[in-house]
Amino acid sequence: MKITKHLLFAFCAVLLCGGCSDEQASSPQVVPAAKLVPAKETYFGTYTGTLPGADCPGIETTLTLSEDSTFHLRLVYIDRETSFEEEGRFFQENDTLLAVQSENGHRQYYRIEQGSLRHLDGDKNVITGAIADRYILTKKNR
Repeated sequence: MKITKHLLFAFCAVLLCGGCSDEQASSPQVVPAAKLVPAKETYFGTYTGTLPGADCPGIETTLTLSEDSTFHLRLVYIDRETSFEEEGRFFQENDTLLAVQSENGHRQYYRIEQGSLRHLDGDKNVITGAIADRYILTKKNR
């Protein structure tokens, strides 16, 4: 089955923006990580923040990038008894973009900023508007 950009974007939007319900979206097929290179070691560490939720106050997000190019993502929905965890690999696509791909093929994109990662939409664009600053995960000091 071929996954279109629109379907992948919809899955990301449900998971990160509107995924506060207890229902889970179906998993997409694995997307090859062609033309990606391992990330620079300066990005290793744990990033935290509260991403917007469509029907909840927010999603407490913890993303840990390990030296072996694996990640662990934990999402805890505020005011819900719902949480999700994903693991997979992350790659640097260019000087300012990380692609995080879970074992089930779900891929998210982040723009690398000074001491933080900015979550991007499914088309690798910065999310704009009144809550744009809520899509930032800040690197925790060790």
